[in-house]
Amino acid sequence: MTEAQHKSANGECPMCGTPISFFRANFKRGQPFACNACGKRLLAGKSSVRPAVAAFALASYLGKEFGFLAVIPVAMLLVVYEWLTVRVTIAAHEQTAIDA
Repeated sequence: MTEAQHKSANGECPMCGTPISFFRANFKRGQPFACNACGKRLLAGKSSVRPAVAAFALASYLGKEFGFLAVIPVAMLLVVYEWLTVRVTIAAHEQTAIDA
């Protein structure tokens, strides 16, 4: 493995610095995808549990105090936070051996 395979970045390609799209950061986690600019295969890390728990607690409190519509901004902020802080690494090439 080269040094480039160990690189990672928050919300962008570790090779060229191109930002990762919202869709890929939030719905394609754990699945390799290609960078739109340089074509390098990347992998977005899984979601963290801590921000989700904090957002759930805050949404529960706001929902009781101000009603259901107060929960929507908390959910939106959580999604944006996850998008901006997603850890992107270079995907390792998986080689499979076919038994003949």
